[in-house]
Amino acid sequence: MNNAKRYFEKAHIIFDLLKDGDEVPIEKIKQELNVSNTVVSAALNEFNLFENTIQYMRDNKVKFVEKKKSLTDCKTYNVYSTLLKQILSDPEHYLFENEVEIAKELGVERNILQKLKTLIKMESKKS
Repeated sequence: MNNAKRYFEKAHIIFDLLKDGDEVPIEKIKQELNVSNTVVSAALNEFNLFENTIQYMRDNKVKFVEKKKSLTDCKTYNVYSTLLKQILSDPEHYLFENEVEIAKELGVERNILQKLKTLIKMESKKS
């Protein structure tokens, strides 16, 4: 498994459970991820970061608002992918200049920039 897939492993697992458009119990997601309720909640909320992608249903279930073919069909992960490409287009600027200013330039919160920088550093260590 490559570093990007490992880094977004929770998202990939959740995506695989929900991609067919079925309602899935949150408890099943928790079991698949083998994590706490807090971590499941955070992982689900990340999908809804830029647009309402996951809908909370009755009986403690969730589903995608609409069927998805790939993880990047989800706005959050599409934005992450786009930002990664932009950052890699000028790594000197995006990785080493003032994080607060770079986050403003990219139009995202600083913690998102830090997450993407971490992924890039993981990939560069692998090479």
